[in-house]
Amino acid sequence: MAGKNPQNEPSRPTTKDTAVIVIDVQEALASAMKEKIADKIIRQTITLIEAAKILDLPTVVTEQYPRGLGPTLPVVRDALGDRYRPLEKLSFSVMGERYIADVIENTGARHLILAGMETHVCVLQSALDLCDAGYLPHIAADAVCSRTELDWETGITSMRDAGVGIGTVEQYLFLLLERAGSDQFKAISKMLK
Repeated sequence: MAGKNPQNEPSRPTTKDTAVIVIDVQEALASAMKEKIADKIIRQTITLIEAAKILDLPTVVTEQYPRGLGPTLPVVRDALGDRYRPLEKLSFSVMGERYIADVIENTGARHLILAGMETHVCVLQSALDLCDAGYLPHIAADAVCSRTELDWETGITSMRDAGVGIGTVEQYLFLLLERAGSDQFKAISKMLK
């Protein structure tokens, strides 16, 4: 499930070493997607954001050229609440902007769960660059999308081939929870029904 692991760290994300990165869930990109697909990834991204709050995971939000593509979708901004501090970028990769790379480093996380748009462009390039920088990126496959199914599939395959972890929002949340019975488990379980 993990990407390259040069520090021989645990390959499993935990609440002590994981952050969430929401990549470019913006108005123009969402409107270019098939409605059913966009609705699903937006719903899954919101679930991931809400769970990150419950688990107290750092959350980083990027926006690709917001003057042209618009801001983060209002429903996602609402879910983020005071965590909505968008980082503007022109590079496709989150690591292509030094100040975003610094924000990610300052989270202290080694494991990064990625959600967003588009799988074969910004998500792919971000995941590959995060691997190269020594992070362990994980893609929530049901919280990323592309305009075409082929682009989504090739993006996922390219990341898997590079050693990036691929899973689902629910899979990652249960990995982070580790066990049943806690208040966090109860709150997150309700969200997943």
